[in-house]
Amino acid sequence: MLVAGVDEAGRGPVIGPMVLAAVMIEDGDEETLAEAGVRDSKLVPPGERRRLAALIRELAVDWRVEVIPARTVDSFASSGGLNRLEAEVAARLLSSLRPAPETAVVDAPERKPGRFSRLLAARVRIPRLLTVAEADRRYPVVSAASILAKEEREARVADLRERLGDFGSGYPHDPKTIEFLRRVLSSGEVPPEVRRSWLTVSRVRRELGLDSLEGYL
Repeated sequence: MLVAGVDEAGRGPVIGPMVLAAVMIEDGDEETLAEAGVRDSKLVPPGERRRLAALIRELAVDWRVEVIPARTVDSFASSGGLNRLEAEVAARLLSSLRPAPETAVVDAPERKPGRFSRLLAARVRIPRLLTVAEADRRYPVVSAASILAKEEREARVADLRERLGDFGSGYPHDPKTIEFLRRVLSSGEVPPEVRRSWLTVSRVRRELGLDSLEGYL
């Protein structure tokens, strides 16, 4: 039986893309992934993550990664549709896997995944489709997807730092990220990789006394 897992990386940062990945394996290979150390990507150091990503790509029957630019994240988030965006991309990834999986487990972005489950089920037809909170901690195939998503996002963020300078982690709690936002907002030259719909941006604008942000979305 073929089983697929889907997870995202980069939903929360104020800078950079969000990335979703799907990994499909034979169900008997979940134990192989677990024994190799595959787990939630947040628990995996960068060097080990690169090694595991290579192993996952080699073991997988098929896999897919989709990078969602910050502007696209903004356009959905500003209308309260970030879960809809995630469901659309997850469905697209699952539909592109060949051959089609018989079971799929998708990491849910909320603890009560009922609404997200309905969004996803309306967009993809798989015999057994599960949406599970914290699935990246419970299902090795979802952990594998989280590693591929994280590896791709980190590569994209590294490229951004080359172009934009060191903006820290890109997460709202990072003082270096906040300082970067203050600088670009003050200059009026806000890179498209900054998520303008984030409350963090609104807060920094208020602190700077800025009433508007040109080209908000």
